[in-house]
Amino acid sequence: MEKLLFVTKEYSKASYLQTFIEGINNYDTTTVFSIAKAKEQISTDIYSLVVINCPLIEEYGDDFALWVALNSSAGVVVFMKKELSSMKRVNLEDMGVFVASKPAKEKHIIRILRYTSISRNRNASISEENCKLQQRLSNVKVINKAKWKLVEKMSITEDDAHKYIERNAMNRHIKKADMAKLILKYYEDKI
Repeated sequence: MEKLLFVTKEYSKASYLQTFIEGINNYDTTTVFSIAKAKEQISTDIYSLVVINCPLIEEYGDDFALWVALNSSAGVVVFMKKELSSMKRVNLEDMGVFVASKPAKEKHIIRILRYTSISRNRNASISEENCKLQQRLSNVKVINKAKWKLVEKMSITEDDAHKYIERNAMNRHIKKADMAKLILKYYEDKI
């Protein structure tokens, strides 16, 4: 079940928006009434969505929304007064924060939260793919470094060095990148 953090200064508003949030998805919703509590929750748990009902007690809430966007992978939605939302929208939306004017109709709240959830899920999948690609690139770099170390130390061709790494990795039942690290460590220790 996805987790949602709802940050507001008044409980009556929390229950109004919570009704819509719970109608969209089966969120495990936590409601807090201060930025300090919200930051504590974000540091100890992973939330899919953070909904901020401005204004908050400590500040208006837009700076906190930016903080959440920069310090977590959660989708962030800010509800603020219509006259302020147009001024603050550009800075917040540039950082991936969805800004909604209030009062908002039920269908708009539902649509905004759905779009935010969809966007967050898409970003999470892109981020995961990016991490995998970075790991693969790192492995290729280590393998290439080990290949050239073998070419230098054993006076063999690059192709033979590659086969050497593959063969030894297979014989030891380890990944090629791990074999490459062992080779680099071996020659590092000989210096």
